[in-house]
Amino acid sequence: MKLLRVGDVGHEIPAVLRDGVLYDLRSITADITGSFFATGGVERVSTALDEASLPRLQVEDSVRIGSPVTRPGAV
Repeated sequence: MKLLRVGDVGHEIPAVLRDGVLYDLRSITADITGSFFATGGVERVSTALDEASLPRLQVEDSVRIGSPVTRPGAV
């Protein structure tokens, strides 16, 4: 499971990549932020993947992959 954000700068969609399939996380979170992690976001994503309740995200091969976390404080 890899968290990522895809799309144009400032318009990224939160997503997760698992087994070569990209899933849309907008039903779980508006963006991947510090509060996402602090409030059990990873666990919610894992549960949703196990329940197969996340929609697949269809993107072009040339889609931009952004930073997985919005405004990281440190790298």
